[in-house]
Amino acid sequence: MTAKRSGAPAALVAVAAVVVGVLTADGRGWAPLTLTVPAVAVAAAVLVVLALRGVEDLAVGLLVVAVGTATWNGLSVSGLQVAHASLAAAGALLLATAVGRRRQIVVPPWVWVLPGAVLLVGAAAAVWPTGEGYLAQRAQVDLAAVVADTLPPFAVANVLAVVGWVAAAAVLPVAVCLAVPSRPRLAGALADAWALGAVVNATVAVTDELGLTRISAALLPLVDVGGRQAGLGAQPNHLAVAVALTVPVVTWRLLTARSGTARAGWVLAGGLLAAGLVASGSRGGAVGPWPAPG
Repeated sequence: MTAKRSGAPAALVAVAAVVVGVLTADGRGWAPLTLTVPAVAVAAAVLVVLALRGVEDLAVGLLVVAVGTATWNGLSVSGLQVAHASLAAAGALLLATAVGRRRQIVVPPWVWVLPGAVLLVGAAAAVWPTGEGYLAQRAQVDLAAVVADTLPPFAVANVLAVVGWVAAAAVLPVAVCLAVPSRPRLAGALADAWALGAVVNATVAVTDELGLTRISAALLPLVDVGGRQAGLGAQPNHLAVAVALTVPVVTWRLLTARSGTARAGWVLAGGLLAAGLVASGSRGGAVGPWPAPG
């Protein structure tokens, strides 16, 4: 009987290879460290998990990252959010693993209702586009030329939005259906990731409000002149919606906590979410959480 080989040497080799690659790129002027370090951190983490745990666990980890960062829509590179990239990679790896191992893929029919509805709305918007006169009467925001030049035309933006919504609405439940059957506890972990991601979002809003940080101002080209905070979201109302949607999860965790430490942690999380909601200044968000626990 032979002992199972450790993946630690492979992980060390992977990390070393990435570090050497970054230093080479910087030394030859291909890409500065300020751009490559974040990408390297992600690449190193992926390679380490791949070497130590395998493809399927890497996919599950990416799925958790996608759910945890889903509310951070203000954090993106060229419009690509962390959640989008993580979800696409997780879905592709989980599907490839299931097909390669000839597992039965079971997806409930109701999963396709939301993507279908989004497609219908997108098709309606394409056939009956919003009138130019209506758009001209809407509040206009003066954008810097460097920002305005990066924005696609209104019709193209609608198509891109539909594609993004359909991908998220279809890929996320399918990925969960592929990952959870062999990992029953993953469902709870995904709920926790969603809630804790919103807690981080709200905490950023609070620290920005107190003047301790300026994270949102660094991420977004526009800043709310009324002092409302967006956290890691694209706008304050997005933060408020994220907080409202996490109330059932936090309430559930408080009621089912098995230790005082866990309960105290979720009380703290709830307090940070409430503070983030106040910092967002969203009226709809302030009403949203009340019916949620019921």
